[in-house]
Amino acid sequence: MSAKVMGMVFERYPTGGGEMLLALKLADNAHDDGTRIFPSVATMAARTRQSERAVQYQLRRMQKSGWLVLVRPASGGRGQSGMPAEYRINPSWLNGAELAPISDDAEDDGKGADSAPNMSAERVQSEAEKGATGDGKGANDDRKGCKAFAPEPSVEPSVNRKGTVSGARGTRLPDDWVLTKALGDWALKEQPTWNADHVRRVAEKFKDYWGAKAGEKGRKTDWDATWRNWVRNESALTTGAAKGASGEGFGKRSYGTGGKL
Repeated sequence: MSAKVMGMVFERYPTGGGEMLLALKLADNAHDDGTRIFPSVATMAARTRQSERAVQYQLRRMQKSGWLVLVRPASGGRGQSGMPAEYRINPSWLNGAELAPISDDAEDDGKGADSAPNMSAERVQSEAEKGATGDGKGANDDRKGCKAFAPEPSVEPSVNRKGTVSGARGTRLPDDWVLTKALGDWALKEQPTWNADHVRRVAEKFKDYWGAKAGEKGRKTDWDATWRNWVRNESALTTGAAKGASGEGFGKRSYGTGGKL
């Protein structure tokens, strides 16, 4: 049981309902590194108060999104005893990377479960094996590391040098975006010649630019990191416009409710 992973699921898992219950059950079975998850479909269905069909459907959604990785397919066929499938939770997600929202043509868990094909656990695992490269030691040898992100059951998203997930869709800058105190104070430390008023002007420029940016280039998976890179690329103020002109930095009066600019 991993209370650590369960806490992450409570805070960051993007889907609710029955799928959220299943994610919590998987986290409950996991080690702190997200590995060693192998409850049977019947056990997962009983613990989450769902049908086996609904659990099979949700497992496929989780694998398709990249959140859940198939390590070893189930062994044994219909009417035969065998080992259940083994899974792990994507380590990139555990380390803070955000995956694209888990969604498909199902509007909610109930409708999705009802519209899912009537598949046995053995058939679900058989389909999963098509994307796996494993043998008795597991679908993907951990020594090889993460594979590139793709909608295959046994493939993990890769993380680029900025710490975001390659292939993740990202989001546009919210219309009500404001600069937080923490990011404003960071900008003053990163650019020692700046003052609080200048940081506000840079923040307004940042918001206008990304608010008007069209297409996929206007989507980011980490807007805080985008702001930090923006600040690094800005120029220093000249001596005459330096910090003394408008105060020593961001005091309490510089912010509205919530500690924002």
